[in-house]
Amino acid sequence: MATKRKPLSRERILETALAFTDENGIDALSMRKLGQELGFEAMSLYNHVANKDDLLDGILDLVLAEMEPPDPKGGLPAIRAAALSAHEALKRQWGSRYMQRCRCPAGCPTNRPPRGPARRPRPGRS
Repeated sequence: MATKRKPLSRERILETALAFTDENGIDALSMRKLGQELGFEAMSLYNHVANKDDLLDGILDLVLAEMEPPDPKGGLPAIRAAALSAHEALKRQWGSRYMQRCRCPAGCPTNRPPRGPARRPRPGRS
């Protein structure tokens, strides 16, 4: 009897992609390799992520969701500390070489507008 595979979901794909990039680096990530990691053909992934850019956006959102926003009462020093912390986390995650290749002036891996919940404005904050 064949073993039943765990079904694909966007969350499972993104979590596996993040773990893959932690181990192998962002440059090693491909839809084919990710599919192999999950035990599916790469084309199956496209039912859950639109393309590799969408996959990278999702990974970025997972990383950003782990970061705490600055204390609004902490003023500019708290904002600066949070920004430096976020930069260091992204640099650790994707490496300085990838950050330097970035297309946007802020040094992040995407220049598309925010899509994920971790990049949406939080209630009470502008």
